[in-house]
Amino acid sequence: MRAIVTSLTLLFLTLMSQLAVAIDIRELRSINAQVNLEFQRQPTKEKRYNHSALAKYHLVRQRYPHARTMITHAQHVTPSGYEIEPLTVLAVEVNNRLWILDFELLNIYTAQDRRDIKPLTSIEMRDGQVWIHHVDNDWSIISSQPADSATKERLRSTLWENMPG
Repeated sequence: MRAIVTSLTLLFLTLMSQLAVAIDIRELRSINAQVNLEFQRQPTKEKRYNHSALAKYHLVRQRYPHARTMITHAQHVTPSGYEIEPLTVLAVEVNNRLWILDFELLNIYTAQDRRDIKPLTSIEMRDGQVWIHHVDNDWSIISSQPADSATKERLRSTLWENMPG
């Protein structure tokens, strides 16, 4: 009897975690679309892209405070390998899958879906510490280091002073 109850409990938890993934992804899509549409009306490109990433960062952190959320600086690469426009995207790890929210598409995608984006560095604020990660082409973190005090204060003020609400 105990084995049956344990099996049913595990099955229920598995089904609930799969349901949570669908809800998380739908919410991430909604956040991405909402912010992109709002910031597409901004008059200057630079402000639009940078503030869009910050707005998404804050909305995701408010909705999912325990999700790993990083602002990633990346390079758009053509199929021939030519690096064009730099961009800033939001990388969110949800249930062991990395989702990318960018400024031009209304949908979100996995890191594996977009091979034309080459990540360079990520900034993450975790437990009050600002981390700078050097990221490989497959979006895995190669190395991490805490930001020096001047960089930490500048990033903390950028990330937290611009927080809505």
